[in-house]
Amino acid sequence: PTASTKSGTTQSNTLKAPTGKINLNTATLAELDTLPGIGASIGQRIIDYRTQNGDFKKIDDLKKVRGIGDALFEQIKDIIVVQ
Repeated sequence: PTASTKSGTTQSNTLKAPTGKINLNTATLAELDTLPGIGASIGQRIIDYRTQNGDFKKIDDLKKVRGIGDALFEQIKDIIVVQ
């Protein structure tokens, strides 16, 4: 029994939602890059969209970002949130 099994509990990571999902309105580029199908370039577009248009109101707004279509959205819709 080692204490290292609780490695994730000591971090106070406010960027992820309590559900463990990625919050589109606060996620860093590194966090967005962890989403399936989202690389650094699309992650940057998400951040740029957020900067220019304000926070996402609903997860469907993500489809307004260039490069994110229905198929990609379907892959990640269950692991993203807006808060």
